[in-house]
Amino acid sequence: MAQLLRHKPAALLGVATGSTPLPIYQALTAKVRAGAVDASRARIAQLDEYVGLPARPGLTGTVTVFRTSDHEGAETDMFPETVLHTELLTLRPFSSSDIPDTQASCSDSLTQQWLPLPQPYTLDDATAWCTKVAPALRESGDGIHFAVTDSHTGRLMGTVGLKKTDWQARVSEIGYWVSPWARGNGIAAGATRALARWLLADQQFQRLELRAATENTASQKVAIKAGFHQEGILRNAGFVHARRVDLVLFSLLPDDSTTTGSSFAVTR
Repeated sequence: MAQLLRHKPAALLGVATGSTPLPIYQALTAKVRAGAVDASRARIAQLDEYVGLPARPGLTGTVTVFRTSDHEGAETDMFPETVLHTELLTLRPFSSSDIPDTQASCSDSLTQQWLPLPQPYTLDDATAWCTKVAPALRESGDGIHFAVTDSHTGRLMGTVGLKKTDWQARVSEIGYWVSPWARGNGIAAGATRALARWLLADQQFQRLELRAATENTASQKVAIKAGFHQEGILRNAGFVHARRVDLVLFSLLPDDSTTTGSSFAVTR
């Protein structure tokens, strides 16, 4: 069950909870479109098993972690807006130019199979997610989400992001999807390694988790290729649309070799 974050401004109190994250996503999207939610300060609902999109461009800084105060006076830990580069990929915030490819990717049957995305996934869904809802994910402290793009062409290849971040324990969870036209090229594993190293080395987190449905063998192969260690099975711990699923739990720690095995530069 999706859970609201611990600080809930009045603008979000009307967002109903449910047995799946989809009603919350739809309600929040409607509020953002209507201007009823200030996306720059909203404490949004955690969308379990949903891979979010990136943070908003524009904020810069040299410190590792920003803190921001909302109108209730509460402070929130949040990741700095960041661009990561590997030899073949650029991990950057989503922009309005990614809307068509985001819709195409999230409408794909294989993407839909393992993520509780809206059905159908419309252009309005992609627009709201990329330009309004996505920035609130980072600014709420929940995580940070990147558009994974081809370094040479700039086209969207997929997404990778962090969610359900526990700032006190220094633990976060990673998720991803790959666009249909980019599959089979190691993009998910490469982007996952880059983000893992940034989190565990640069951001000094102590644990990164990855969860995949037991039937989602492709995602499990990505986890192993990216250097994660399998820990066990979480029974009945996930949901995809109308059904519950068991999840395989993977983890990565700062001492694991993959955290230093991927070369990339960071710009802020």
